[in-house]
Amino acid sequence: MANLNIALYNCVKSISKLSSCNKCEISCPVGAISINDLTPTIDQITCIDCGACISVCPTEAISLKNFSPLDLSFEIVENNNMIDCKVNTPCLSAISHEYLVAMAIFKGENIKCNLEHCSNCEIFSQVGRQIENQISEANLLLKAFNRDEEILIDNFENSQFLQKDNIEKERRKIFNVSNLKRDNSIFDTQTIEKLKEKGVPNRRKLFLMAVEKVKESHHILAREDLSTLSQKEINSDCTNCQICYRICPSKALSTDYKNSFINFEPHLCLKCNLCHDVCEVDSIQLLESFSIAKLQNRAKNKLIEFNISKCYECDGYFTKRGESNLCPRCEIEESEALALWT
Repeated sequence: MANLNIALYNCVKSISKLSSCNKCEISCPVGAISINDLTPTIDQITCIDCGACISVCPTEAISLKNFSPLDLSFEIVENNNMIDCKVNTPCLSAISHEYLVAMAIFKGENIKCNLEHCSNCEIFSQVGRQIENQISEANLLLKAFNRDEEILIDNFENSQFLQKDNIEKERRKIFNVSNLKRDNSIFDTQTIEKLKEKGVPNRRKLFLMAVEKVKESHHILAREDLSTLSQKEINSDCTNCQICYRICPSKALSTDYKNSFINFEPHLCLKCNLCHDVCEVDSIQLLESFSIAKLQNRAKNKLIEFNISKCYECDGYFTKRGESNLCPRCEIEESEALALWT
């Protein structure tokens, strides 16, 4: 019997039927996860508890009994620097790049991944590329923060995956390099208390707390090199239907009580794509580049502003696009009433 659990209330597929997310289904090396009736289901007999789906779920809605990536992060920082599938993790694929970055920064030294057992692992051909991408993205971000730490691979002999030339892909580029000093702080009571706060997943909380340990960086990364971080823009096609910021699971998109603008906070975005999926006019777009400085300063970026007026009929605020002083709902009601009166 498998120990995998999906908290559907936290799954983006459950938030909206329009969600295109199927990352857990794609990541499963044995096909134990499938999207049925618009939500993911687990074949508990087929599942082998590898945890590959845990690291790719944008909202951390998937968990594995008796294993916590957050607890592993504490263990690595406080006790050792080796991640081993026979010792402290079900599989290296279960550890996201955000946890890896946080471990290295809080530890203040290299983190080693023991892949001694991977050469003979029956699922490695399916999860090897995911492990490679996670380590590669973690090292990219560490370089972007100008850290000396790296995520290293130990005890592995396989020419197909995870070679140094693959890990340091030429397409992964960092622009506008600056020099930063190291800060070897580790977990404390305040850190643990912050992790209890609700909002973004634990891995993002831990990642952001690690980012606080480095000085300002002016690096610019390419959009395609980041799997969970993004920066956005909204074009003039936006109708201010309000769905995107109402449905955002991490509150990366927000507005005021009048719905007069849309703000975006890059550090909260999980790149779950839900806002893009629900936008009928496709006005939300990803920028081609990502600024590390904007991640660090946690500023709210105002993506678009609207002309807001107060409805003469219901006193509610609405986005005014023409000359009418009635909100769309009251316009419809007035039109229907006039049709009845005539």
